[in-house]
Amino acid sequence: MVEIGSGAKRNQTDYKLTRYACYLIVMNGDPRKEVIAQGQTYFAVKTRQQELAEQYPRKCTAVYTIFNDAYKRALRNKLIKENPLDNVEVKHIKRRPSRALILEEEQCFVATCREDPHGALYMCCLYQGLRIGEAAALDAGDINFEARTLTISKSVDRDGTVGAPKTEPSKRTMPLFARTAHILPHKKEGKLFEYSKGTYQNFMNKLCKKLQLTGISVHSLRHTFATRYAESGIAPKVVQKWLGHSTINMTLDIYTHVNTDFEHSEIQKFDTYSR
Repeated sequence: MVEIGSGAKRNQTDYKLTRYACYLIVMNGDPRKEVIAQGQTYFAVKTRQQELAEQYPRKCTAVYTIFNDAYKRALRNKLIKENPLDNVEVKHIKRRPSRALILEEEQCFVATCREDPHGALYMCCLYQGLRIGEAAALDAGDINFEARTLTISKSVDRDGTVGAPKTEPSKRTMPLFARTAHILPHKKEGKLFEYSKGTYQNFMNKLCKKLQLTGISVHSLRHTFATRYAESGIAPKVVQKWLGHSTINMTLDIYTHVNTDFEHSEIQKFDTYSR
């Protein structure tokens, strides 16, 4: 029932409108009316949120995570009565599965890197299984050519800020493989590589485009390192230590995704042996 004046009332049917119908009514309404003005503001904010989420999906997720954690702490400490982000939905981005270079792609990639001024860092990631931030943070003191060791004790972010590695197991000393020793700059002091993580990622994108490599990033070089050693039969526990994985499961996940070409070659070996 609704009042229609002079105390009279009449029955009024309620209609449940779709979101789009509400949008049309509000956006074509008179903004001088408070309810219309509030509706137009609501839809304007939601539209901008969607635009930002599509343009910067990972940044939006990161911002949400930081603020949500802060509000949760404030709620636990009774500084606020409720978490304003409880009913906020964030579209979580699924990571694209990392793939390793097949042998032919790796050979082509290495040949190009030898002629590229930034190629030494990429070959270091490929030959040592380093994360790009770990490689970009290397300095002369991290390399012992006599003992043939390489120490990872720091990492650099996209903007060039040096800090601790990703996890505690990421701090590690591993063998300096012979092919890495040949391509590393022999410096007595200072950084081995001059650019930031973000700059090297941009260079990598251009390099992959030049070589027509799809689905490949700098992290794919680390995945390729692990895949080659899986194919070589190196014990997973050893490779876990070299990669700085927190758990053996992370390493075994790579071991269960060796390249199809290698798998087929192993099947042929077994078939030949069984005859």
